[in-house]
Amino acid sequence: MPAETAVVRVLVLDEQEVVRRGVIQVLAGDPGITVVAEAASVDQALVRGRAVRPDVAVLGMRLPDGTGAEACTRLRADVPGVRCLVLSQYADPQTVAAAVRAGVSGYLVKHVRGPALRAAVRRVAAGGTVFAPEVTAVLDAGDASGRPDPLAGLTERERAVLQLIGDGLTNRQIGDRLGLAEKTVKNYVSNLLPKLGLQRRTQVAVLVTKLRGRRADGIPPSSDDRTPSRTPASGQRPTGPPDTHRAATGGRRTSRSGTSTAGTASMDLPVDLDGVGSG
Repeated sequence: MPAETAVVRVLVLDEQEVVRRGVIQVLAGDPGITVVAEAASVDQALVRGRAVRPDVAVLGMRLPDGTGAEACTRLRADVPGVRCLVLSQYADPQTVAAAVRAGVSGYLVKHVRGPALRAAVRRVAAGGTVFAPEVTAVLDAGDASGRPDPLAGLTERERAVLQLIGDGLTNRQIGDRLGLAEKTVKNYVSNLLPKLGLQRRTQVAVLVTKLRGRRADGIPPSSDDRTPSRTPASGQRPTGPPDTHRAATGGRRTSRSGTSTAGTASMDLPVDLDGVGSG
């Protein structure tokens, strides 16, 4: 994971050049993000990924020689530390499930606004997770009913860690919030996974988002849901469009410890990404 002040290095993978150009143009709006490579296929992404060692790979899901899920699996094996962020017009159950199994750190749909995409790249690079509301809705709809309480057996401290993972915080940020060492938080996360029947941190974040959608016992709303809204002083404008944070955090406002979008323009992607490409 790069330091918070480091430039985030990004690889963009999509079979359609117009989509790649649009994503690259949007990411160029943040001086803390640089696109170091682009690719139109899984094989190209692997070759270029090994050469440039990106921090984040922004992936389409449907590619001429495979899928974004396959690309993520292979990139993570070949490029230690790389994190995958899906940007796709598809959010069907099979595609979403494949991406989650591959270990993606985020999944956005292609109508996401520019500031939200930049914020998502930064959050994923920092070790957080970002899922669009459409994606969590698909996962929630596919969840079997009648299962036992997934939180049964968790301690109060483990539930606190679980909630902050759902807020998209990194281990370091969770430690700062709870007054714990980063290594201690890592141990809590490692203990949580088998208790929840999960294998990856990404799956934990998805589970928390789903449980919050149902307001399940033991999982309170995110910290910002509990904070009274603040009305800007007379004459002041809110910072950023109202949907910027929600689009990048699965329907929730980004927590104050998450990535800021201050200083970025309110702009849509420069091309209609819903209408082009197969990614």
